[in-house]
Parts: sequence; C-alpha cells; structure tokens
Amino acid sequence: MVTPLRYARSLASPRVGASHPVTLSSPSEASGNRRMRVQRGGIPSVSLDCGSRGGHIFLMTLRIGILALQGAVQPHFAHIAALGAEPREVRTAAELAQVDGLVLPGGESSAMLKIIDYYDLKQPLVEFFKTKPAWGICAGAILLAEKVKNPDQFSFGALPMTVARNAYGSQLDSFHAEVNGYPIAFIRAPVIEYVAPDMKILAERGGHPIWVEHGHTMATTFHAELNPAAPSPMHQRFAQIIKAAKQPR
Repeated sequence: MVTPLRYARSLASPRVGASHPVTLSSPSEASGNRRMRVQRGGIPSVSLDCGSRGGHIFLMTLRIGILALQGAVQPHFAHIAALGAEPREVRTAAELAQVDGLVLPGGESSAMLKIIDYYDLKQPLVEFFKTKPAWGICAGAILLAEKVKNPDQFSFGALPMTVARNAYGSQLDSFHAEVNGYPIAFIRAPVIEYVAPDMKILAERGGHPIWVEHGHTMATTFHAELNPAAPSPMHQRFAQIIKAAKQPR
C-alpha cells in the first residue's frame, strides 16, 4: 500500500502509473456519457473577500474539521492553515458540532463506516450534512454518495450521485493528473457513474465527473491534499462554500 507521505513525494517524481489528461467542464461541452444530464460550470475563481496576510487567504473565523478516523488526515492541515483557517481533527459528535465544515478524507470507506459506528457518529453526521458544508475525497466521496456499487454499501446520500468503488483498478493502477495545472493523484479511485441533472461538474476525466458540487456539498474522486503546494484550488473552493454557508440569510 502506498502511504500518503510516500505518495506525496511521488507527486514531484511520479513512480506509480502515468499522467492522464483531465477535461475542465464548460457550458458548451457535450457529455460523452449519455446517462448523465448535468449543469456544467468551470472551475470557480477564488475570491473570498476577507483579506490576506503574506499572500495567503485570511479566514480566521473558519474552523474546518477533518474526519480523523482513518485515511489521509494530516496532509490537509497545511492546506487549511495556508488559507488562514483553523484545522481541527473530528472524532466525536462534540468535536463535529464545533466545526463550520467537514472534510471526509481519502482512505478506505468500509473501514471508515465501522469506525463511524464505533464512535456513534452516524446520526450526528446525517444531521451535519443537512445544514453544513462537507467535502468528500475518494473514500469520502463514496460515503457522501446516494448509491454505492462494487459492492453495494451504506452511504449518507448527501450527494445525488452513483459511485463505483475502485473502478480505476488496483493500487498499482494509481496515477497522476492535473486539474487546471494543479497536480493531483488518483489512488484506487472511485468512478462517479451518474449525477443528478442539477449537479455542478467542475472537472471530468474520460466522460466521468471527478470534481462535483451540489448545494453546500462537494466531492472529488482524486487527492489534492498530497500536493505540498498549499492551499490547493479545491481547498480554496471548499473555503468559499463554507464562507457562503455562514452568511446570514
């Protein structure tokens, strides 16, 4: 198994798999997957309108949690800190209640579900996803999906999409790509096979979405956190979503 640290190093000197092209979605693009009817949108520009220090986005009031049960937790800390936000590990319902948004990291989704049950986090997470922003990465995207295949398993249904686990192949089939020039990694990645018509697709590969957004919930089938160039565009976008959700309505 490739550990997060080893794979982070490999972003600079790829050793696993090869680089693959990623297509950024645009309104005029036609989908190669006939089962998908989507509202497309390009990668959003990052303008949080909340000041900066030393060239970094300053989000002092944001507390961004990472579900710290299993998987690539620590790599997110540098990206969140680079935003000027406060990263927090989340393992309990009390810790979950203290954050403005939650990252569900890459890892092993079935193992995460067992630990979620152990910590009695299932219902607190259900309630959290209804009102607060969440970003699922790889295994985290599987947990947020409405339907999971290969094999079927429980998921929280926070995003109207169908996801197939490990659909790109085994660990040896892991590879690198770029989204808008930013290097990212696919590690035993799932494939999003179907999305609802009102899902926003921010990037796709081979006719399948790899970065999606619906309301205050986001998912990527790839890892951006393993790139040491922080903050990633994906972390920046998630911060935008959290800031928007905190605005008085």
